[in-house]
Amino acid sequence: RKVLGGVVKGMQMNATRRIGSCCAQGYFAETEHGDSAFSVKTVNLQYGNVLEEVGDYSDFLSSGKASKIALFTDKNIRETPYFHIVMESLKKKSHFNVSVYDNVRVEPTDVSFMNAADWCRGENPDICISLGGGSVMDTTKAALLYATYPPPNNDFLHYVNKPVGFGAPVPNRLIPHIAIPTTAGTGSECTGFAICKLTEHPTCKFSKTGIASASLCPTMA
Repeated sequence: RKVLGGVVKGMQMNATRRIGSCCAQGYFAETEHGDSAFSVKTVNLQYGNVLEEVGDYSDFLSSGKASKIALFTDKNIRETPYFHIVMESLKKKSHFNVSVYDNVRVEPTDVSFMNAADWCRGENPDICISLGGGSVMDTTKAALLYATYPPPNNDFLHYVNKPVGFGAPVPNRLIPHIAIPTTAGTGSECTGFAICKLTEHPTCKFSKTGIASASLCPTMA
């Protein structure tokens, strides 16, 4: 039969598609806070000499107050000019105290996420900055979450998406996060996802899982 000028063979076409059917499933599901409206959260994207202006953006987000800043990166990025440009920009603000975490694992795991969270909890920063690829940005999101809202019994699966984890909602907002991508492709600077492998799970050799929440979306990128 013809449908909109095309020919459909061997397939029955319904005039309407039920919400929740294969293609639409999940589009209109309730959010973690009980909302049923469809919404898209955008990130405040910056262009131009962004590395040189990180200090100014951080100053804006901190309202000019003395602040502790946690800078997440990896050991390779730390040796590049990009890292030093960011540090110089932050050092121009004398009221900033900057700490660096460069033990980010490429292809993060639940263990590396929690190690970063332990460090972040000890630093107790006012602002976080991630400088790197998807692994660095995702690690920063997870570190912020688990440091700010430790799960019961320190159970990593508490916030992990169902059916692998419990899919618990993020209780409240996180501190500002400035994401600076050094790669193109993951788009982690614009999403509320943090992806990792589980080290002790039947699926760990074949797949990844993650945490999904609008609260994880960076404040600025």
